[in-house]
Amino acid sequence: MSVYQYTCPLCDKILSGDGMDYIDKLISLRIDRDLTQADVARVINKSQQGYDHIEKRRARLTIEDMIRLCDFYQMTPNELLGYE
Repeated sequence: MSVYQYTCPLCDKILSGDGMDYIDKLISLRIDRDLTQADVARVINKSQQGYDHIEKRRARLTIEDMIRLCDFYQMTPNELLGYE
């Protein structure tokens, strides 16, 4: 996969990445674990439609929801954002 640059949604820094932003990673994590959008939506107290809007980039993920999802997926926000 090619490396590209993108802007961090939290700090507006330009970062290099592996082709996946944090939303792509959330989608991949959900699919890899055979979870539905409704399953993940319950973790952050949203409807399935609300979570779908996050995955489709129509709505933003709050920092609080990001932390809940990181806890759920047992990863740090830095790992999710690509700061590993």
